[in-house]
Amino acid sequence: MLSIKWSNRAVKERSEILRYWVKRNGSPAYSEKIEAETDKAINVILENRYIGEKVKNRNNVRRLTVMHDYSIYYTVIP
Repeated sequence: MLSIKWSNRAVKERSEILRYWVKRNGSPAYSEKIEAETDKAINVILENRYIGEKVKNRNNVRRLTVMHDYSIYYTVIP
């Protein structure tokens, strides 16, 4: 069974991004959209772990775009 393990850095950055948009917009709506799109992207990765494009010069690292300026970088561990 495949699983996702978030790095401490990823957890921190995600939290900071979501808080930024709540503060900037005065509403959690956009942050909720980012979270929903991230969840969709994670499900896509879980269905096909090789779907993200390979990141040049980074061994086993792949990137999947979530929204315009947001991507998930992940490593596939066989």
